[in-house]
Formats: sequence, C-alpha cells, structure tokens
Amino acid sequence: MGNIFSLTYIALNLPFGIDKLFLFSEEANIPTLFSSVSLLISSLILYLISQLNNIIFSQKKYWRLLSFIFIFLAIDETAGIHEKVGSLISFQIIDALFLTKSWVVIYGIFLILFSFYFRNFLIKLDKKFRMGFILSGFIYLIGALGFEIFADYIISNPFPFFKSNYFLIMSTIITMEDTFEMLGIAIFNFYLLQFITKNKLKLIVVFK
Repeated sequence: MGNIFSLTYIALNLPFGIDKLFLFSEEANIPTLFSSVSLLISSLILYLISQLNNIIFSQKKYWRLLSFIFIFLAIDETAGIHEKVGSLISFQIIDALFLTKSWVVIYGIFLILFSFYFRNFLIKLDKKFRMGFILSGFIYLIGALGFEIFADYIISNPFPFFKSNYFLIMSTIITMEDTFEMLGIAIFNFYLLQFITKNKLKLIVVFK
C-alpha cells in the first residue's frame, strides 16, 4: 500500500517530497528497513535453531551457514552490495542477453552452488518444512532475480511498447519484485517458527 501511495503521489506531482519514504525503487527508506529487519529476524531464528539441543550435530553447520547468509542478505539489502559488485565486473554473456546487471550472473552462480550444498540438508527435513522452505525460497527468488532480470531486459531493449508505457510497466515490476521478496521472507520465518514449535525443542544458547 505504501508503494502505491508513493506512485500515486508521484503521478499527481504533489508537494513535500515524502513519496520516497515508501517507494520500492528507492533505497534507505521504510520498505528497505522492513526487508532488512525481516532478513535479520530470519538470521536470528536460524542461529537459535542451530543452538537447539535436539538438532543433530551434523545439521548444525547448515543452520549456522544459513544464518550467516541471511545476515549478508540483510546487509546487502541496505548497502546494495550486489549493485556495487556488479558495477565492477562485466561478462560477455550479459551483452549477449541484452542485460546490464552482471551481479545477476554472479548471484546466480552462487545460488546454484548453494543449492547443491544444501540438497542433503533439505532431504533430511520433514516434508512440511522442506516444501515450506523451497516455496518461500522460490517466491523470494522470483522477486529478487526474476523480476530484476525482466526489468533489466525492458530497460536494455527500446521496444516502442515499453517506451510508451515505461512508467506503468516499471512501477508494476518493481512493486511485484519487492512484494515477492517480502512475502518469501515472511513465509520462511513462519516455517522457521513452526519448526521450533512443532519439535518442542529446548534452547541452549552458548555465550562465548
């Protein structure tokens, strides 16, 4: 709703400039803060799960690594690390695909590597949580990579239809992009809390 308010604010050319507070396409505003905090919550819950005494020792490393990954994603959401890295590295494949953001290739490679690494971890989870984690990850990636690639493709290709409807198309894509990211994180956190509740595990927090 906040993003729709901001887009309407821009379309009507209203004063005071408060539209950036809720605009998904802007950084360092309320949506960015919300996403960063949600990712930090994911990281905290993942770390707490790794400290549960009923978690098999061999599985703890996966939970801890996921916790680290989500800390990085939270920082990346605020600092825009992927965009800075992308501006320093270029690939010929990007030009061949008429895209402009090389970070998509970099993150795509890491995604494939992590998928192989975590496959045994997912297999050993109960079906409910395995499917829940996969669903939340799929939804998040549709937003983080899918709509990002689509938006980049539109920017890179001067089709007449895109030119004449640029504001509407880009506003819709950006809205869907961030909405899918937020929804994916919310579903993931829900299943993490369900994991703790269902297994009725006791928490052992180790302070070092």
